[in-house]
Amino acid sequence: MLKVSFIGFRRHAALLRNIFNQKKNIKIYKIFSKTKINNSKYIFCKSISELMDSDVIVIASPTDFHYEHILKLSNFKGYIFCEKPIVGSKLEINRLNKNNKLNISNFYTNFNFIFNKLNDLIKKIHLSKKFGKIIKINIHISHASALKKSWRKEWRLNTKSKLGPLETTGIHYIDMVRNLFGNIQLIDSYHFSQLKLREIDTSDVFFKSPEILFNFRFSYCESPRIYFFIIFKNGYAEYDGLK
Repeated sequence: MLKVSFIGFRRHAALLRNIFNQKKNIKIYKIFSKTKINNSKYIFCKSISELMDSDVIVIASPTDFHYEHILKLSNFKGYIFCEKPIVGSKLEINRLNKNNKLNISNFYTNFNFIFNKLNDLIKKIHLSKKFGKIIKINIHISHASALKKSWRKEWRLNTKSKLGPLETTGIHYIDMVRNLFGNIQLIDSYHFSQLKLREIDTSDVFFKSPEILFNFRFSYCESPRIYFFIIFKNGYAEYDGLK
């Protein structure tokens, strides 16, 4: 029986627990949460050190706490599955890369978009060269959650990075195109609030590879949209995920 423990309890942590609960030979073992929880179904721990006898530890806490939690797992011998993004700054990722106690070979993160059908379709069209080489890719991902005043207390609007939806949603698509087309370079980025909040609710970013220009727009306060527009030398492809 594989013992899987969690750092984090609510929301996305709960979704991940449900996935693990559907698998055979897996036991949700222990949970560490900074929020006091009244739940007799699980074993709740007062410190991360109490999780060390687990086989797998899932980090599903808000991004701003990831660095602190990963450091406390430096000597952990099992597998670590960390929600994306791993940390919220370049300084933190550089420090983790220099941490010799961290078992990188057993460390995984949730960049799962590289396994979806849209990723496979773009790759298939790109490799077939049916429409010539790709010149530009536009991606527009949005939802209107920030229009709800109750949602404005969400940690997603209050991260240390101040990158708003680029950090929480956009990073999936950046990883997807990097996986498809190799290293990409940031040209410019704009992070702002359409709702005139102190927090960022919209990001416009521009990347390039040697042959392709990328324009991504991510927003918490626009009509729901999952939209791709790909320009080839001899045509174009359009995908609207909500139609």
